[in-house]
Amino acid sequence: MPNASTLRKLGPMPVDPRADAVMVPMRDGIRLATDVYLPSSPGKLPTVLLRLPYDKCGEYSFVPKIAERFNAEGYAFVAQDVRGKFRSEGSFRALIHEVQDGYDTIDWIVSRPFSNGVVGMSGESYYGFTQWAAAVSGHPALRAISPRMCQVMGSYYGEVFELRGLVELAIFAWLDENVYVDYAVDYDTRPLLNLLPDATGGRQSPSFDMLRALGAGGRSVAVYGHRVPYNAVRIPVLHTTGWWDSYNYNQIGDFLSMAGRTRDQFLLAQSTDHCDFPLHDDDTTVPDYWSDPGVLDDFIAGSYLSPTIEFYERFLKGRDLEFAPVRWHLANADWRTATSWPPEGVRKLKLFLGGPGSQGGGDGVLSADPRGSAGRAMWIHDPSDMVPTDREDDDTAELLTGLPDERRVEGRDDVLTFTSDPLDTPLDLAGLIRLSGSVGSSHTSMQLVLKLVDVLPSGRARAIAERAVHVDDVHPERHVDVDIGFAGYRFGEGHSVRLEVASSAFPKYIWHPGTDEDPWTAITGTPNEQFIAVGGRTSFLEMDVLPSP
Repeated sequence: MPNASTLRKLGPMPVDPRADAVMVPMRDGIRLATDVYLPSSPGKLPTVLLRLPYDKCGEYSFVPKIAERFNAEGYAFVAQDVRGKFRSEGSFRALIHEVQDGYDTIDWIVSRPFSNGVVGMSGESYYGFTQWAAAVSGHPALRAISPRMCQVMGSYYGEVFELRGLVELAIFAWLDENVYVDYAVDYDTRPLLNLLPDATGGRQSPSFDMLRALGAGGRSVAVYGHRVPYNAVRIPVLHTTGWWDSYNYNQIGDFLSMAGRTRDQFLLAQSTDHCDFPLHDDDTTVPDYWSDPGVLDDFIAGSYLSPTIEFYERFLKGRDLEFAPVRWHLANADWRTATSWPPEGVRKLKLFLGGPGSQGGGDGVLSADPRGSAGRAMWIHDPSDMVPTDREDDDTAELLTGLPDERRVEGRDDVLTFTSDPLDTPLDLAGLIRLSGSVGSSHTSMQLVLKLVDVLPSGRARAIAERAVHVDDVHPERHVDVDIGFAGYRFGEGHSVRLEVASSAFPKYIWHPGTDEDPWTAITGTPNEQFIAVGGRTSFLEMDVLPSP
């Protein structure tokens, strides 16, 4: 296994010859490296701006190909390394400078001869946050944004800190102006505070430390300058998400919040993960745009940019185009449109939890008719033997390149499963998935890791939605209502619906030591006995479903 000595730095790649490289001054004198791509006959054009921390010239970002497509559609295109990254001056601090730097960059764009005074922004993940930050700044030239696979508030942690993704992002991109590869993290390290320095030869990441403090309930950082994006942003937004993206639940929540406050909010929901890889059959290989230039060209020309270009044609160029407020893909079926989310016509389906669920008692059951008398399904949360998620193919960003078979963990005594009978007809999910019930622990708090799973006739178990939450005051018992997530998914005939219940999924989520200790500083943990109420109507899974197809 690699160690800190093998950590390899990747500095800036050469500027594309088609770009005009400029150092753009910010209000405090710091200059940001900016590449301008123009069509062969530019004139005065609307401009698309992309601001990113991963090298505007790097292979990972394929910016020149994006620029080529926008130029062909009649847009000037501007790409910028954010403050402190690659060729840009200053020090990088995740989320902190993006409001004012976004404003100043747009101000510079509209002063250029190629600009007609209209700007739009595009991109995913951190690039999505830079769009929200610029929109909050209120620059009048910014007329529309198209954030993908991100969430408004810029938080890279969930209610339970997403440990593995944040640690590896911090090593990859948040140490200094470069990015780093060929690293390995020993998640058996205790205390967890030592994870980054152990993996990087003693280096720290101030950005990671800030977000770690936020995830631990520390004082919030006003990344938007004390402004609330839902109230401050009044421009059209195309919210693009994937059902298997880790930001899906919050991004759809952003759409719903924005749609209730301002016009021209649009949702595009795809059967993809964070890196846009699609859901596929078990016996097929996902086309890899990282290594196949032809696949990358098709991807950029198709699902990656086409919806944004259509959106910009209306809101940057003023063309009279109409499209549905919600466009969504029903996984395993087809594309749909709707005027709202959840779509019209959904009903609430309740499936009640029954049976033992664990501890050698076999599967619990999910059924529309309550079964059995009230009882408890028990399990032990042992911090020294947590439910694992450390397989290489369990990459949360590229989850659908190798979606793990949940059977790898469902045989454990500390993973409860509740499964329906095989379906006589297909079942279409289109909206929210929620667990309502009572839980308890021998300690005063616990974590719940909940997964909705499709059990195929072959026995393969495919996770559809997942949520980890921290619950206090659970001794001796507490009622909870937990939103597991949003989904657009068809369970086929002969498939079964399954709910997984556990208290860990490590190292994806930070551990619960089973004590009141800070999980970042704790060295050892204490096992806890935990339960969920089952039988009768005590606990149930509730899902938005469409009428039978």
